[in-house]
Amino acid sequence: DNDDDGGDETYAEWNIRRCSAASLDVLASIFKQELLPILLPILKEALCHPEWEVKESGILALGAVAEGCMNGITPHLHELIPFLLNMLDDKKPLVRSITCWTLSRYCSWVVDEARQQYFEPTLKGLLVRVLDGNKRVQEAACSAFATVEEEGGDFIAPYLSDILQTLVQAFGIYQAKNLLILYDAVGTLANSVGNALSEPMYVQVLMPPLMEKWQRLGNDDKELFPLLECVSSVASAMGIAFLPYCEPVYTRCITLITQSLRQSVEAQQRPNEVEMPDKDYLIVALDLLSGLAESLGAHIEPLVGRNEVLQLLSLCAVDPTPEVRQSSFALLGDLTKACWHHIKPYTPITIGRLGTYCAEEVAPHLVTFIRPACFSLRNIRDNAEKESAFRGICYMINLNPSGVVNDFVFLCDAIASWTAPKPELKEMFSRILNGFRTQVGIENWTAFTAQFPPPLRERLAAQYNV
Repeated sequence: DNDDDGGDETYAEWNIRRCSAASLDVLASIFKQELLPILLPILKEALCHPEWEVKESGILALGAVAEGCMNGITPHLHELIPFLLNMLDDKKPLVRSITCWTLSRYCSWVVDEARQQYFEPTLKGLLVRVLDGNKRVQEAACSAFATVEEEGGDFIAPYLSDILQTLVQAFGIYQAKNLLILYDAVGTLANSVGNALSEPMYVQVLMPPLMEKWQRLGNDDKELFPLLECVSSVASAMGIAFLPYCEPVYTRCITLITQSLRQSVEAQQRPNEVEMPDKDYLIVALDLLSGLAESLGAHIEPLVGRNEVLQLLSLCAVDPTPEVRQSSFALLGDLTKACWHHIKPYTPITIGRLGTYCAEEVAPHLVTFIRPACFSLRNIRDNAEKESAFRGICYMINLNPSGVVNDFVFLCDAIASWTAPKPELKEMFSRILNGFRTQVGIENWTAFTAQFPPPLRERLAAQYNV
């Protein structure tokens, strides 16, 4: 399909057409529905125009105003969506490609408001274009389909067979840039449907072409990075079904981490001869290992036990790049849950979330870290990580209450830093506070809390009645 009429150049270049669409997007975001009385008559004329270039410009404009004018456009979408679905079959590649993009701009409405009527036609129409003979249409369709996957979530699970067959076919025809978009579409699919992807028939369809790409690419190939991200999402979704493919993926990740750390050392020693490595590869390799540990649980233990992953992890944990450190700590947490006995020798220096999963082992050391832990946690906004840390601390206090006696005021301050703890966590706090009050007696408790800053005392009284 080479009937582009200059379409490739029109599509790729930053020209008046694209600049005008970007400007229209900005105008729509500023003026919103006020723009529509001016825009709609022009759009109607363009969309019905016999010349394909004019019709294409109307479709582009319709997509450009989607975000800013959604409320005003919505009443017209029952007419516009069928029109766009029909335009997916237009003979001009540029019309097909821009239609894919414009459909993606309205797919949230399709999913939320018109799922019964338009979701399946939109999904299947884009799947056809994913295998279009024109590479620009492939690119636009695959990107648009990833948006549909993200918006559709669980609703796309019934169509997994058709989706996977199409994406696997695309592996055989896509090249270069489009392959990167295809990896993103597969990863987004995995994130959207989750464990539904673990069905054997789906695993058998998707994994062979994915692993063929995995084995073919070298460690320095630029295509490897998006493939790593894709495989990470797939592994997390498939869970234990990914086990037959785990070893080569795990081994490649260890190799990438080792190479990156080695190159970092060489670059520091010989800065004029060796470039610093791209830390993104190191980060995504760590994240993929985390995904494997979380998905496979104890089944990953033989791989962890036979190589130097923990030594590598200790180096990553002190890397100057914050994102590397963050990913290394996440991997430590996942390995702790998956194969605790490999982590046990390192617990004196890796306290973190260990209290949640192995409180009995960590609780005796509570006195050595409770004060700095409270100092740190009081300054973190309410979130899942903070909740996890406090749960671990509460578990350890229940096992070793004497470990917190000398630093109890700091614990009270940290508890008071919560704006809205979940009921279960709030109940844990209440039991600890009231337990200490009962143990020391009302008179001693009153004298103790009298030393607190008034805001702290008032907050504890209001939240926990102590």
